[in-house]
Amino acid sequence: MKNFFFFMPFFILSTSNAQLAFVVNGFQGPNVESIYDVVYNNDKYYCLGLDLEPTSPFRSWSQLYIFDNSGTLLDKKTIGEEGTRYYQFISIINDTLTLLGNLKSENCSSKLILDKYILSENTRIPISEFEFCNDQFIQMARLINGYENDKFVEGYYNSNSVFYKFVMRLDSKDQFSKIFDSLSVYNNFSVDFSRKGYILKQVSLCKFYDRDFIFRKQLSNFEDGVQPSPHSTVVSFGKNEIIEHAFKRTSDSVSGQIIRMVDSSLQVKKIAFISPPGENKGNMDLPFFGGLDIDTEKNIWAAGTYGFSPFIDSNYFSITKLDSNLNIICNHFIGYDAIYRLFGITSLGENGAIIYGWRLPKGFSINGGGEDIYAIKVGENCELPFSVSTTGPQQPLLSISAYPNPGLNDLTFSVNGFDPSTLRVELIDESGHLLFSQKDLTNSIRVPELSAGQYFYRILKGEKLMGIGSWVKQ
Repeated sequence: MKNFFFFMPFFILSTSNAQLAFVVNGFQGPNVESIYDVVYNNDKYYCLGLDLEPTSPFRSWSQLYIFDNSGTLLDKKTIGEEGTRYYQFISIINDTLTLLGNLKSENCSSKLILDKYILSENTRIPISEFEFCNDQFIQMARLINGYENDKFVEGYYNSNSVFYKFVMRLDSKDQFSKIFDSLSVYNNFSVDFSRKGYILKQVSLCKFYDRDFIFRKQLSNFEDGVQPSPHSTVVSFGKNEIIEHAFKRTSDSVSGQIIRMVDSSLQVKKIAFISPPGENKGNMDLPFFGGLDIDTEKNIWAAGTYGFSPFIDSNYFSITKLDSNLNIICNHFIGYDAIYRLFGITSLGENGAIIYGWRLPKGFSINGGGEDIYAIKVGENCELPFSVSTTGPQQPLLSISAYPNPGLNDLTFSVNGFDPSTLRVELIDESGHLLFSQKDLTNSIRVPELSAGQYFYRILKGEKLMGIGSWVKQ
């Protein structure tokens, strides 16, 4: 296996009210421990997690972690009974959480649940539930806001080793009713382009329904090189478009993420392609609960993981911010020191974003209990943390970053923890072509001849890869 050095670039926070960037990991325990959802509320980060016993996957416990603005753990507690899996925060009001999840059913296979949980009393108050029978075991569920005040739950279950997607309506009395069942997991449910009905969207096929779910029509547009994922995201955007997050396939391998804006005729209006340079990217995936989050049209965040395989013990992931035209504002590839699995990304408005899942140190087996919760909070322009928040001493991060980013004709590298004169940079375009190589990162690099667009850089010490990043020329 090729050895990679742990790489994490950062930028200094430039505004007085910007929140700190931080990393959470190192809460070692005997189980597979992961973070499923994160909400920022009342100057605290509420993280919804799951502890899964490796030797008995039906034994699990939902966990609540609460962190302050610097990533310091304030509280941790088990919520719900054994076997409860909460997937998402619906609301947090004072010390009362409203949660969406599932629970093993005594009468059927599993049941979708909507609960209130009072933290001060450690009390679960069921609001609504829906039974799934016939060996249908729920694997995930997510609330989706519909047209006007409509609310829906999209999820999927495992039945006899086959995965199927479902869509439920959550009415004004918080009762579930099933709208779609036994769908392919590659379907994504969303408000339609007119904002008056709904769609089931796959990468190349879109089915249109009115507000009462009467089928209207279907359209298709097959585009070579785009591949669906069970973890794709489709969201309404702008006046009459949607944005979808999927895979980009080149040759015989998945090589990156595609984020594209599509109109009602399924024509692609704008597109962004996120992929690390080089040929040996390995397998990639999107976060389990989706890797795209948009809180306003100015804050579009995406994440994906690269290079993971049962046969290697490290991979890396990307964090990307885009504007309303899908121009990449900032982008980082992070990791190389462990195995990372991402479960989601949450946009925090002007305070950046937080990415979460689990991290498995080198030398441990997947699903063996070495997985620990992991989250990284970045600033508004992808500013990365100076240190790692752990239960032990603070650990400084060795880092390299490019600035200004975006920039014009000068590219400068800020180097921490290395002698910049010993490093070499290779600049690569989006198609993977090497544009030039330069030794010594002490001085700025002049690039007036480059056209505007996105470029990638590789930092090397001799032949050893030290890190990868992205730079945008205006």
